[in-house]
Amino acid sequence: MKGNTLNLTLKRRWFEEILSGRKTEEYREDKPHWQSRFQFIGFPRKFYQVEFRNGYDHDAPRMVLECLGIENKELVVEGLGGGKARRYFVIKLGKILLTRNLEKLRPARCRLHSKLCKRTPCQHAGGRGCRRKP
Repeated sequence: MKGNTLNLTLKRRWFEEILSGRKTEEYREDKPHWQSRFQFIGFPRKFYQVEFRNGYDHDAPRMVLECLGIENKELVVEGLGGGKARRYFVIKLGKILLTRNLEKLRPARCRLHSKLCKRTPCQHAGGRGCRRKP
């Protein structure tokens, strides 16, 4: 990847949401670790693209997207921060530029059974591809 690329690792759920286009922003809490990654001597760094990986293997599924900017906002984010308003870095995502190893994405696990199921789609998993035997 050429230019300034921000490399981030995601859980499969969020990786698939971004890949499908349903999620157009990624959030990182405003903490010293992320401040050091997003700022360069007090000034915001300019990233041209974001590379997301689903796992740490060398052949893990990955995608590269345009980075439309990074903002620092106080938000209440669903599933983060316990419902309280907190400061987050909001990474605005553009179009997908590149994908690799998407065939390595594992099938979804049923939340009810916490293992692979044989039903397609599974009614109790919200139709997310549970494959449990009836």
